[in-house]
Amino acid sequence: MPLYNPPISAFTWSVATINKTLVVNTGTFANKGTLLSLALPASSAVGDVIRVVGENVGLWEITQGANQYIKFGNQATAVGVGGFITSVLTYDSVELVCMEANLGWEVISSVGNIIVADPGLYMQFDAIANASLMIGGDATVVADWNIFFNLPTNGTPFTSVGVTGSWVNLKGGSGITLSAYLFGDNDPGGTSLLHVVDLLGCVIACENGVFSDFNIGLGCFALTKIHLPACVTLGNEVFADCVVLADLTLPFSSYTTLGNDVFNYVIMLPQYDFPNLVSAGLWCFASYFGLVNPDFSSLTTAGSGCFINCTGLINPDFSSLITADSDCFQNCFGLINPNFSSLVTAGTYCFQGCTGLINLSFPVLADIGSNCFQNWVNITNLDLPSCINLGGTTGDNFVFLNIIGNIITLTIPSALMTCNGGSPDGDIQYLQANNTVTIIIIP
Repeated sequence: MPLYNPPISAFTWSVATINKTLVVNTGTFANKGTLLSLALPASSAVGDVIRVVGENVGLWEITQGANQYIKFGNQATAVGVGGFITSVLTYDSVELVCMEANLGWEVISSVGNIIVADPGLYMQFDAIANASLMIGGDATVVADWNIFFNLPTNGTPFTSVGVTGSWVNLKGGSGITLSAYLFGDNDPGGTSLLHVVDLLGCVIACENGVFSDFNIGLGCFALTKIHLPACVTLGNEVFADCVVLADLTLPFSSYTTLGNDVFNYVIMLPQYDFPNLVSAGLWCFASYFGLVNPDFSSLTTAGSGCFINCTGLINPDFSSLITADSDCFQNCFGLINPNFSSLVTAGTYCFQGCTGLINLSFPVLADIGSNCFQNWVNITNLDLPSCINLGGTTGDNFVFLNIIGNIITLTIPSALMTCNGGSPDGDIQYLQANNTVTIIIIP
């Protein structure tokens, strides 16, 4: 019995220039200058058809959701998130029919050399010659890849390698730790790594700067996708300055401690939650613009500049945060109603430039660094009922610098009204001199 094939007149065709989810019984012309990601539809019936036609050098990939898969002849993708098929040349095209409702698809016709991502470690480069340049050997020789990955010292060696177009597929490795700066700053040739997709679960740890372009390297400047579902350990600077990274799969809930600069300046990355993270180092999430309402509900310690310039933050959950070091939330001007109910210590310049804050309570905040609330130009209500150290001295430590012309209600302990030789703390005097302030005193 032939598979259902909708007549041409039943098909709606559209041109895709941005990533999208495919729609059943439609055709898509893939016309993006960089890789176009097309997700399988979550809902489909047996016999539904999808067609994709390549039209641009950026190529295309069809990605999967949970428990989804694609069959191509006697090949099959790895089941679930991470599995995919992808084009190799500009005009590669494919037609798929749904064979299991919502989950399974089968390629019934294709043009070109389509890659079917079964279990393996997949890497795509801007050119396969650059892969050879990077490893200092031959990208088609598995022994050269094992030397590059420092195997068996860093894990079980790969047993085979396949190369299709600019894609490399390594099979057989396990328990692998990626060495410091493996693809990042150590790359003298400027190799561009575009995708890393681990469908073996072979990568379990990344040392410092594995994908970083933090200093001079260009190896990961064009890196847009990383899928490392078994990588439970991250060193410092692992993804720092991966400025076009937009798709990241990690075991986010497994991380309890992250070091310095891990996600520094990942400006295109969407939000991911870190529900079990307890400690984050300096500049760990700096300029991670995609963070909006993330779950950091277990975080207790955030290092200097940890969230500096995270301008997308609005209502994050920091309900367990106890210590926020200097510059921690500087210039997070999107903050509106964050939860800092456990915060005890806020370092110098900690909240400088958080201009979106209007009404905020810090019920247990005791130690406040100099310039902490500088440039809170819209503040009208600030509760500091537990504060015992405002700015480090009893003088003016610029805690409220540039807050001028506001009508403000300030709640503070009574001791701060007499600690400066019988007069209020110098920072309170500055606030009173430049604003209309109603002070509520906690005995």
